[in-house]
Amino acid sequence: MRVTWLILSAALTAAGCSQAPTQPDALAPHPVTGRVTYEGRPAVGVVVTLIPTDAPMVPQIPKNPRAITGADGAFTIDTFADANGAPAGRYQLVL
Repeated sequence: MRVTWLILSAALTAAGCSQAPTQPDALAPHPVTGRVTYEGRPAVGVVVTLIPTDAPMVPQIPKNPRAITGADGAFTIDTFADANGAPAGRYQLVL
């Protein structure tokens, strides 16, 4: 089986990102979106998880950043709230 994934954008700059007043700058989330396909077709209902390798991890963040693909295979990662992104750092993408 071969799964093809493509991270469409991962803006890792703080410009335009909002953060909660008590949240340290190092934990400010940045948008992460993408699309998962299988044999050229959208993969629906796939859980996409980012495992920190050199990034904030639990307990600094409430959970590993994750998303579930929609009908078109697209996903938007969330960490602190729906679709808010992930803190800057290095991650392993797990499907």
